[in-house]
Amino acid sequence: MRELRILCEKCGGSGWVRDTNGVLDVCDNCWGLGYVETAGETRQENQLRATMSRNSIISILAGMGIYYAIVFFITRNLRLNFLYTFLLIFFGYYAGILANSIYLHFHERHLRSEKHSRSS
Repeated sequence: MRELRILCEKCGGSGWVRDTNGVLDVCDNCWGLGYVETAGETRQENQLRATMSRNSIISILAGMGIYYAIVFFITRNLRLNFLYTFLLIFFGYYAGILANSIYLHFHERHLRSEKHSRSS
């Protein structure tokens, strides 16, 4: 398994911090790299969080894409006024949020059932 790189909280990813005199110095947490490599027991949790974040973004984009494809095919021959067109475009965002909520719900159920089967 490869280690994950997490943005350094002390320097905000720049690799530089100011000391008490206001002089710019190399961050002593990440040693100027701007990130900290995770190791040990939290590596699996961090990988799970990164995978879940990536899949959340994919589910939002997929939900919005499916919604806009359906809207395009339904409305390509209809003449809609500005308000209806705006509302159809605006609700695409909520279609993405709904898809993400569905993904997170099923992901959470999967994690619970996985923990339950391990403890049995």
